[in-house]
Amino acid sequence: MESSVIILAAGFSVRAGQPKLGLPLSNGETFLQHLASFYAAAGCEEIIAVINAIGMQWLKDYPVPLPEKIKLVINPHPEKGRFGSIQCGCQALEHDLPFFIHNIDNPTINAELTQQLLDALKDYDFVKPVYRGKGGHPVLLQPYMKNKIVQVADAGLPLDPSCIVKGNWSVECGYHAMKSFYQDNPMITALFSSNYTITMGVLKALKELHLTIYDDISLITFDDPPFMELLLPPLTAIEQPVEEIAYHTAEFLLDRLSNKYAGKGRTIYLEANLILRDSVRNLH
Repeated sequence: MESSVIILAAGFSVRAGQPKLGLPLSNGETFLQHLASFYAAAGCEEIIAVINAIGMQWLKDYPVPLPEKIKLVINPHPEKGRFGSIQCGCQALEHDLPFFIHNIDNPTINAELTQQLLDALKDYDFVKPVYRGKGGHPVLLQPYMKNKIVQVADAGLPLDPSCIVKGNWSVECGYHAMKSFYQDNPMITALFSSNYTITMGVLKALKELHLTIYDDISLITFDDPPFMELLLPPLTAIEQPVEEIAYHTAEFLLDRLSNKYAGKGRTIYLEANLILRDSVRNLH
């Protein structure tokens, strides 16, 4: 199997009580042993495991046999999220081969699936398994995606129209848009929701996808009704100057009714307020 693999295992594993890479399967193998051994037996040229310092210390304290070709890479900033680990893994890849990205949380894998993904890749940037409408793991990417991932800037990214999902401002819209977008973009790390009703739908979808705000995905909402700060975690929001909007709307309407103004529609820009809470991961 002419390919490489990046195993993502740099999460903090607070709920597991120990690094997930060391969790045991029924056959006695750890999650990391099982995945690394599978990809080695399948003929992967490179096996990169991205871990954190705690995981590295665990492997020193509890050494387990791993394939010779595995390369352990420490993510120095695991708090920056999954995409940072993907970047670390891509930087460690030396061969220009299709590469799998496999979460340590999903230790089940079989040769038939990986071969199907390799056969399906062809002209796509990436492919992933889908079951009953839900995307799964691993994800397989073209070799050229490695450099694109590494070179992504921390700021000033151009606006990508494919990342904009249009809707009708309803809870249902937010729910279906989130489910659909994640299915096609499983590596997404941040979202901007354009009003609070859409946000409610997004939150429902995230719950069903077993994604947690901040740990798995950052979220900012536009509009700041009082309950936003009561959510767990409280959502970072852009607060609109509602009173000023209402004032100018009434002013423009009265100008029209009194014939003070009969020209084209006017545009004014008002200052909004960014309220920082706990739904956005700090990348600095």
